Amino acid sequence: MELAAFQKEQFDPAAFVNALRANEHTVPLEVAQGQLRHQLSALKQQLYELINADYPQFMALAVGLQGVEEKAGSLRIPLLELSSCCEAMQGHARRNREYLETEMRGRINTQIKQRGLERCLRFSTIL
Repeated sequence: MELAAFQKEQFDPAAFVNALRANEHTVPLEVAQGQLRHQLSALKQQLYELINADYPQFMALAVGLQGVEEKAGSLRIPLLELSSCCEAMQGHARRNREYLETEMRGRINTQIKQRGLERCLRFSTIL
């Protein structure tokens, strides 16, 4: 029995059984059952090894994370205060920018008026 057939992503049990039935050299049911049990046992062992391969690291990580929630909780209030201060500074900066933009528009308008008055003054001195 070809065990690689079981590992294909598109394994089709019905097609596999039909292929076995069509084969003249079919394996007796007891032999196939034994092979399948062996394959199952090997897969279970692989799964067990995969799960336990990093278990010590996992446990060390869990031990290292003890108390993290409390530490993070103690930072919550200062972080909220910092966030509030940042929002206040952003609001202050926005208001300052708006004030400066308004002042710049006023200054530009004053410069335009000044140029107009200078032209009028030159014109009146010519007359």
